[in-house]
Amino acid sequence: MYELLYQYKSQGWREITVEDLRFFFGCEDTYPDFKLFKQKVIEPAMKEISEKSDLLVQAEYLRTGRFVTSVKFIFVEKTDRQIIDAECELAEVKNLTKKQPLRPALKRHPNPRKFDLDDYKSAEPTSRREYIKLKFAWAVENYKRITGYEKALKEYDSKMTLKAKDQELKSNYVKIMAECYDEYLRYAFTWGGTGVLDEIKEDLTSK
Repeated sequence: MYELLYQYKSQGWREITVEDLRFFFGCEDTYPDFKLFKQKVIEPAMKEISEKSDLLVQAEYLRTGRFVTSVKFIFVEKTDRQIIDAECELAEVKNLTKKQPLRPALKRHPNPRKFDLDDYKSAEPTSRREYIKLKFAWAVENYKRITGYEKALKEYDSKMTLKAKDQELKSNYVKIMAECYDEYLRYAFTWGGTGVLDEIKEDLTSK
């Protein structure tokens, strides 16, 4: 990885796609989850370069939608007498290139008019059971988007937080998820329990 960055020493940064990084590290078929790839491969490589070479390196992870698709490596040259100055310069460069996170668009609430909310017994696509299932999935997805945005704000600036309206939305999504669970428990004999909601939550939060 050192060679990949050193070619761009005069520029001070280089953006590399995740696909190319996997190729360079020989990890096309290992660590399919990016979190593991980052933890096991990218971060140790940056640490080794910063400790053992003439470069100090940090990374900015760039997303397309919900997924990290490229990594922007920001680096400065150092000497034994300039390490502290280099670290400060690196922090300044990173702050200049960092963009404030944008608030994500939220998923639209399922339209209750398209369902027969008095149909408690069937599993038809228009039944109350299906409406509650879709409503639960909607709440989980939006809660995930809001909390992800909240985390991104903190990473951008530790003093930043959600606006009051988004804090209220976040609380409401938790309340709605709990209400959906309660309704599935209430009709457990007919609806088959909350297993389907657990599967939805696991599927959505793992993406």
